[in-house]
Amino acid sequence: MSLPHCLSTVSLVVVLGICGLGRAGGETDCQDCHDDADLESGSGRKVGVDAAALAAGVHADLDCVDCHAQAGDYDDTPHFEAYEPVDCSTCHEEAQDAYAKSAHQLARLRDQRVAATCGACHGHHGIRSAEDSESPTNRQHIPETCGKCHNGQQNITEDFVRLPISLPRYNESIHGAGWKQGKPTAVCTSCHNHHEIIGAVSSESPTHKTKLAHTCGQCHEKVAAEFINSAHGRALAHGIMDSPSCTDCHDEHLILARGDPRSTVHPDHLAAETCARCHEDPEMAARFGLLPHVVESYADTYHGWALKRGGDTAAGCIDCHRTHAIGSVLDPSSSIHPNNVVATCSQCHAGSNPTFATSYSHIEARDRRLLHDWIQYFYLWLIGITLGGMVLHNLLLFLADLRRSYQRHQRAASAERMTRWERWQHGLLIVTFFGLAVSGFALRFPDAWWAKTLTEVGFNEELRRLVHRVFAVLLVGAAMVQLYWFFFTVLGRERLVQLLPRKRDVSDLFANILFHLGRRPTSPKFGFFDYTQKAEFWALVWGTVLMGITGVVLWFPDLVTQWLPSWSVRVSEVIHFFEAILAVSAIVIWHFHFVLMMPGVYPMSWTWITGKADHGESSNQQHPPN
Repeated sequence: MSLPHCLSTVSLVVVLGICGLGRAGGETDCQDCHDDADLESGSGRKVGVDAAALAAGVHADLDCVDCHAQAGDYDDTPHFEAYEPVDCSTCHEEAQDAYAKSAHQLARLRDQRVAATCGACHGHHGIRSAEDSESPTNRQHIPETCGKCHNGQQNITEDFVRLPISLPRYNESIHGAGWKQGKPTAVCTSCHNHHEIIGAVSSESPTHKTKLAHTCGQCHEKVAAEFINSAHGRALAHGIMDSPSCTDCHDEHLILARGDPRSTVHPDHLAAETCARCHEDPEMAARFGLLPHVVESYADTYHGWALKRGGDTAAGCIDCHRTHAIGSVLDPSSSIHPNNVVATCSQCHAGSNPTFATSYSHIEARDRRLLHDWIQYFYLWLIGITLGGMVLHNLLLFLADLRRSYQRHQRAASAERMTRWERWQHGLLIVTFFGLAVSGFALRFPDAWWAKTLTEVGFNEELRRLVHRVFAVLLVGAAMVQLYWFFFTVLGRERLVQLLPRKRDVSDLFANILFHLGRRPTSPKFGFFDYTQKAEFWALVWGTVLMGITGVVLWFPDLVTQWLPSWSVRVSEVIHFFEAILAVSAIVIWHFHFVLMMPGVYPMSWTWITGKADHGESSNQQHPPN
């Protein structure tokens, strides 16, 4: 501090002392200006004092200048134009030293103004003892105090780092539930300290991986002792940071009871998710010589199957390996040591014996096959040959029946139903429709088994995208040609008129349903196209238009958004996807039923190939033509 500043400070204190300002006896002189708790300076800083809060606080007997006589520049009046924050270390040196090492202070030194100061937690003038139930630093109010910053809102520092949203997760945890009920459970300061709050990356932090067991052990003493002596705890003691600690299995703030279905240690999640994070990691297994596929081998056992079915008594990982005292198979005290494994199995199987205990393990033979492996291969071949033979046999019968059906169709009296042009147009529609369906759904579901199979044979994402766009152009081109045919040819205009919806279609619908329910003696007579074919045609028109428009938006989003709002891209994506599901489902359920599955048509209507419809294939609901 410079000499002029020192003299200025001394002069100010002397002046204040002579005038009685700021002293206990002259408190009202300061309050003459600062009696409004909401008073703000010209810069927007709060300069008002709540006299009642000050009187109720632990600093009620202090003078204003005991805290506010800081070095700084001031004008002719006894106020500072610029001054340093109040230095609490004058009285609270130990607490200040601890705070100086904290993440909050380090952030303040980096000009992160959102970091907490003394006043942010303790208040300013009405500071109360932590023992006072009204104090924000009282144990019962700690989560609320810390939650002012670490709440459910985005808290972003000046250098755009997002701070953890901790309070909502704590509130949902078993600790938070206990806190709300007034139980002596863990609160923020129980794990993070009071003033010396250090980030978990520091080895000095009580939340550092190597210190967590001791931190949690403040309440969970027995569990901590078991963990420290476990294979995981010993690995951490050797500096192996890949080994899990408390929060790796139980989460940091959202710590839930084991019986809670959301808990990471719930039986439904323990093997497949929590333990699997390490024990199904190939890199982890290679680095530490862990047995491979241990979770997979567990899942493929009765225990694993029963657990998936919701079996409460099925053995999980911790039933054999213990919850926290997890030991190596080489450790004589371990539950899976050869000397102890029979006793471990006896917890559920009273008649356990050494032979039974060795009948199941995670150990897989390496570079050799065991008896059960050969039996498994035998059955795989047996199933393949047997079922493959069945498929081949039935395929031969189907092809023979298909051939006979075609021969009957050729001999039967028939009339032309589809011209050569219509058959070519229909064939192009088949190719483009299913080409779009396969390539589109492969793009949308790349992890599906059939999509992965396509990738393996070279039909990767880039090729799928190209094929999808090529088929889209072909479909739109075919639609344009079809429009020309409808409007500029005689037969096309005739077909278009026949496809127009009419009131009679509604009455035909109900009459046909009544006929097939046995409530009407005869089927209604239809025109060249019945209501099912008209509905399918106009659905095709609607779907093609909609898929074409949304497809253009998704193909050229950067150009389209020059004229359309940003939401048009996501809306087009949703419409394109669900319209595709609707179209494919309609073809499979509706169209295939009438041209493949209907009695009298099965195994297939030949009209789409020959263009002819048998006289028995009249346009009705029993077996409508293509």
